[in-house]
Amino acid sequence: LRTLLRQFEHTVGVNRFFVRLIADAGAHGARVVRWLSASEATERFEIGGETRWLRPDGAADIHLAGRLHRVYLEWDRGTVKLPDLVEKRRLYAAYYASLARTGVPEANRPTTLLVTSSPLRESILYGATEAAVDEVKASPGYFFTTVDTLVGRVGPLAPVWRTPESHGRVSWCDSRGRSA
Repeated sequence: LRTLLRQFEHTVGVNRFFVRLIADAGAHGARVVRWLSASEATERFEIGGETRWLRPDGAADIHLAGRLHRVYLEWDRGTVKLPDLVEKRRLYAAYYASLARTGVPEANRPTTLLVTSSPLRESILYGATEAAVDEVKASPGYFFTTVDTLVGRVGPLAPVWRTPESHGRVSWCDSRGRSA
């Protein structure tokens, strides 16, 4: 109960995101097939002979543009310390590098959506993600960042996302889902 109360706002934010995603999907020609909790979304992978665990805050499988697409969510309220943020970005980059190394086709690799509490925090996350991707030579095209107020105002499928491959805000489902 103490953990639930301590993480209450985080849990509400994650759940609100996925409920909005489900509600908005039809208007974008998509359908959320499955919504996974943090424990259900956990992925095991190997890097350098070591087993690692990717632990997103949640995930969804979305039918979009004629195929099923996995989306991981990271919900950041601005309470995690910078070194921990950087380490989690490195873990995600290593995960994507391991997918490439094991031959998972680009079209089958998941998208990671990073939602945070302020434009400054988004810039920090964006920079940490770029550095982590460069470090392991992974593609930056799987990462999208935004601010919770933008998602709340216009929805998670709207052009509210930043990615290293774009100039300005884009819709992740148009950028990843339709082009893959």
